[in-house]
Amino acid sequence: EESASGTCGENLTWEYDDATGTLTISGTGPIDDYSPYNRPGGKYEDKIESVIIGDAVTGIGNNNFYGFDNLTSITFGNGVTAIGESAFQFCPGITGELVIPDGITSIESRAFADCAITSVKFGSGIKTVGTDEFTYNRIESFSVSEESLYLSGENGVLFSKDKSAIIRYPMPKQGNYILPDSVKVIKSYAFSGFK
Repeated sequence: EESASGTCGENLTWEYDDATGTLTISGTGPIDDYSPYNRPGGKYEDKIESVIIGDAVTGIGNNNFYGFDNLTSITFGNGVTAIGESAFQFCPGITGELVIPDGITSIESRAFADCAITSVKFGSGIKTVGTDEFTYNRIESFSVSEESLYLSGENGVLFSKDKSAIIRYPMPKQGNYILPDSVKVIKSYAFSGFK
């Protein structure tokens, strides 16, 4: 049985438990940014099945869990407000519905690109999403908490709250789509992945 640990922020540590395949991040503050080839627990990237982020962790940095091939479960602590660029990119084990907790206010570019997510449910706190944060997924629908002040979902399509901007259209939807009259802006990558 093998375990390992290290630091991943000024007041943060990571610990890998080989018996359960779990990587746990504890302490206070944001996780540091990393390169895709040097990240917390990266030595065990092919073994890690679940990531648990403690309640006092405030942010997930760039590339933190990039390329963790067998990662299937993420537990977001209550304190997390931001998810950095490519944080969970190339994690094909992240499948099905992704639920973004109410406390998360921003998700940066490519944060969940190249996963196998089929739907995304945003909590009430979300303010900004990166232009291509869900690229190369087969997302069938986006939904947003009605309490959100910044985004809205309608018929699976992701809009700004006032529906003046279309942010993301579900990739598998086929056929014609008539933009609502309220739409004045089509965000980058809103229709990416279409042939």
